[in-house]
Amino acid sequence: MKYYFKIILSAIIVCIILWYLTRHYSLKDLGNVILHINWWMLIGGLIATGFIYIVSGLRWHYLFPQYPITTSINGTTVAFAANTIIPARGGEIVRALYLKSRNKIPISQTIGCIILERLLDGISLIIFLALAIIILGDTLGRDAKMILIIGVLLLVIIGLVLISYIIFSKKIDPVLKQIGIRLHIPIKIIQAGKKFLEVYKKMSTLKFFLSIFISIIISFFFILSLWLFLNSCDIPITFEKAIVVYPLITLSISIPITIGYVGIYDTALIAALILVGIYNNQLFWPVIVVHLLTIVPVTIYGWLLLYFQYFNKSLLTRNGNGKI
Repeated sequence: MKYYFKIILSAIIVCIILWYLTRHYSLKDLGNVILHINWWMLIGGLIATGFIYIVSGLRWHYLFPQYPITTSINGTTVAFAANTIIPARGGEIVRALYLKSRNKIPISQTIGCIILERLLDGISLIIFLALAIIILGDTLGRDAKMILIIGVLLLVIIGLVLISYIIFSKKIDPVLKQIGIRLHIPIKIIQAGKKFLEVYKKMSTLKFFLSIFISIIISFFFILSLWLFLNSCDIPITFEKAIVVYPLITLSISIPITIGYVGIYDTALIAALILVGIYNNQLFWPVIVVHLLTIVPVTIYGWLLLYFQYFNKSLLTRNGNGKI
């Protein structure tokens, strides 16, 4: 019941945000944006988006060879598709269930692997935040530079706090109880954290740094797709400025509040464009189109994949007509 309540609440929030954002804008302007799209850049953006999930799947297979390549790529796609529909990063749980249905590997172990993957993404994001400061340090305003620096510090602090708690939870919990603080963290999350440590300890240093390099390649394709989509919608942005915009958007969508990141993604993208000096009164609809191009194709593909390879087979098994 709580699960459905969260989805319904998130859907209501999305509707309110959509109404609030679009109430002063004409749908005719949206039609003009679509009519003037640069289709070559749009196709290039879709291809770059495809490479994001292919390379992400290859990274997963490289880190965890027990998962076949095709299953790894599909699992990555399914996770993103589910994250756009299920609030609170529920897509990662869906991925764990999907992978379990394909390989019979315990969910807690898969969640531990996902935590390691998120750690690598965080490191890659920090690198690109630092790169953004270096590349456009002189041209960025004081506010933009401060936001980037704060973003780097927040990521480092959050990562250190989480890892420290996972490692020293048995020592930290009694101390917190003595000062009247109780962390109601489900035991499964602690178990997943322990699995993460087990996975991390088994990795060689070379494998860890190669994984970071692959994560940087994934981020490059994210930036490339963003740059192509923005330019396809007549938002003139250089690739260097797209490097600055990318980590700001990534940080914003890490806040799992609404379905499809509605309102969060759009507001963050407009704010990021303003910070890099791109501003006009016609940004709203192009940004909405970029948002749709970013999430709709992979969401449709991911849910179709999930249906045909997981839900459909589950129904067949229940009816006694097939086996998983």
